[in-house]
Order: sequence, then structure tokens, then C-alpha cells
Amino acid sequence: MNSEVIGNLTIRRAESFAAAQQQAMEEALNTLGQVIPVILFRQGNRVNLSGAMTFGMVSQLLYSRSAKQRDTIEGVVATTNRPEDKKHSDEIADYILANRKSKYYLGTLSLNIQEPLTLYTSKAESKMQLAYLVLPKTARISITDGQHRQSAIKKALDRLPPDQLQEFASESISVLITCEMDISQIHQDFADASKTKPLPPSLLAVYDMRNPANRVVIELERNVALFRGRIDSTSKTLSKNSSLLYTANQLRQFVKVFLTGSWQMGSVDFEKTAHDLLDVEEGVFERELGKAIEFVNYLAERIPVWRQIAHLPAGGTTAAQIRDLRQEGYVCLTAVGLVIIARIGHELFKVDGTDWQPYAGRLAALDWRNSGQIWQGNVVSGGRIISQQALMRVAVDRVRAAIDLAKLGEVAEPAEGDAAAVEHQPEDA
Repeated sequence: MNSEVIGNLTIRRAESFAAAQQQAMEEALNTLGQVIPVILFRQGNRVNLSGAMTFGMVSQLLYSRSAKQRDTIEGVVATTNRPEDKKHSDEIADYILANRKSKYYLGTLSLNIQEPLTLYTSKAESKMQLAYLVLPKTARISITDGQHRQSAIKKALDRLPPDQLQEFASESISVLITCEMDISQIHQDFADASKTKPLPPSLLAVYDMRNPANRVVIELERNVALFRGRIDSTSKTLSKNSSLLYTANQLRQFVKVFLTGSWQMGSVDFEKTAHDLLDVEEGVFERELGKAIEFVNYLAERIPVWRQIAHLPAGGTTAAQIRDLRQEGYVCLTAVGLVIIARIGHELFKVDGTDWQPYAGRLAALDWRNSGQIWQGNVVSGGRIISQQALMRVAVDRVRAAIDLAKLGEVAEPAEGDAAAVEHQPEDA
């Protein structure tokens, strides 16, 4: 049998893959260890192993060395992971437990081996080949990237009753294992792993169907002429020169406020609330979607600038008119205006049987230009849109008074001084 030592990994090459498997099993038996089938491959001058570990193994064998909050450079250099955000770990654990009976996704863990281990494979010459990694009972494998996923798995295991624990512990997650002794290179690997560009909120609003409110976003785009073919689903913001009307995330903000009355609510709380509101019984989703479609279509026939846009052909050269109208300055063509309209819509529809159309008619008749008197001193200053929470509350109060809308019960509003949660168009993008 040929042997090759790379760092702390000894690679033993047998006559065949079957022989390699047998020899790996024999070593594991004698060391009370476990065998993990992996794919052996190289990136640059480094050997990597790709495979999967059960959640039980992830809980027991993996460890992280997390930096402490407000630690010194010297302290951080001695660790291999950023400080753990326990709230983030809890969120992942909640996500796993909420979806473990259906489908969920956990990304690959990046691991590093810093103790001597043995890998068995065949003598076949290949850049990528099957191999068997022997993990002794005492093996400890450090986490390069994925400490929050591991922490979440451990928390999920702790929360499950005994009759469900074994089944969950046997589920698995993919792992990428490197053999790196140099801690500075481990730090570099973590930094490199963090370079992945996150999905923009607008793309998440289209892709993430676990939140039923995102299905409302898609159906609104399909069923409202004002929105159809005019929603940017890939960008974080719109520039003044965009010929599209809103981003998908801005439309999601509209849905959030229309359903809940709050523009401050965070994503995790909104997802839970959306499930409570839309998934409670058959027909609720369709009923609430119908309210939103009817409300926007009603306004789109009565707010002059919305009506003008709604009757434009989607795409083509006429779409440039949206850019020109945006540059003229209309509150209702911004995320702030969408939120104000959604808030009024929430109050109109929160009590079944409300005669909402007279109020919506007066809402449409407001002067929605940036120069309109109703917006001065609140969400418009010097012709520019301001998205501060306190100013938006003032704008909503003025709109209520202007359309003779008495409060239909108390609705939670953002507290003064909280950071704005409304996405709006910048001067340039």
C-alpha cells in the first residue's frame, strides 16, 4: 500500500476502492472511530475533502473558537471564528424546527482538521476520487465557516423531545474539509468564504416562498396592471433613471404594512405574523390577496399619475415615461408613498364590512406631487423625500385627517427615534 503525508493527513492508497473501504473500516473498529465517505480533490496546492456529517456528529465532533465581543487584535488573532451572534443561531434553529417535517436548506460547513488523520483511497490516478476518512472517537474538527449553523443544530437537538431526537440526529449536512495547520491561512479561508455576495432583498422577496407574504407580492405583480412588468426583482434600489416603477422589496414593504399596519416589523417577526395571518385556514390567503388587489386597482384608476402609468404598455420605449414622471417628483412613486398608502389601506380593511371606497376615493384625490402642501414639513423637505419614522407618522396623520378617516382601533406604530425601515430611491444607484 502506498502512503503519502500531506500536512497532518496521511493518504493510504489500496489496490481498489473496495480494499480502501475495508481497511478504513478496520482502523475505525480498532480506534472506536467512524468512517466518512468523501470525495478527494485539490484546489491549488491543497487537498480538500467533500462529504456529509450527521447532525449527531456535527454536535459532538465539531468545535469553534469564537472571538469575544470587543476583544483586542491579539485576542481575535488567536481564534478562528467571529463572535457568535446567539440571536442568529436561535433564528436558524427556529427555521430548522419549523421546516424539519417538510423541506429546509442548510449550506455547507467549512471545516479544518488540525490533528493527524488517515484517509484511504485507491491507487487509481485521478484529480478527483472517492476516499474514506477515519475519524477516531477523540477527533476534534474545527469550524472555519458555519459556527452559527452548528450552534443552531445543537440547539435544535436540545429542544426536541426524546422520541424525535434520534431521527433528527441522523439527518446530515454537507461538509468541506481542509487540512490546514497555519492559523493565518485559516483566517484567510474564513475571509474568503465570507466574500459571497448576499442576495438583494428584492430577489429574496421573489425566491423565498416560506413567507406567504412573498406569494402576495408575486400575485400583486401578476394581477395589478400598475405593477405588471414594472417591478425590479434583482436590484436593491432604483435610480431616478430607471424605467421600472418599484423594487420587489418595496412592494413587499407595501404588503407588510397592508397586512400588519407596521413598517418597522423585522423580517423574522413579519414571517411569523404572515403565517399567522395567511396560513390559518383554507381561503384566507386568497381573501387577503383579493383585498390588496382590489384596493390597488381602485387607486390605480383614480390617482392620475398611477392611472397614466397603469395604461402604458409594459416595456418598450414608452416605459421611459415612468423615468420622466419620477423625475417630476411624486410621493406615490416612492417607497415612502407606498407605505403611506398601505397604512391607510390596512386601517380601511382591518374591520370586515367597512365601506372603504369613499375613503380610498378621497385618498386618490390628494395632491401626490412632491410639492403638495400635505407633504411639506414631513416626508418632503426641499423637494426631497425623507423616510424618517416620526415624519412618516405625521404624514399618515395628515392623510387620515384629509380623507376624514377616524381611527378604526389602535394599530401598533413604530416608536419615535427608531431607525427607518423603508427603502427609498437614492439620487443615483
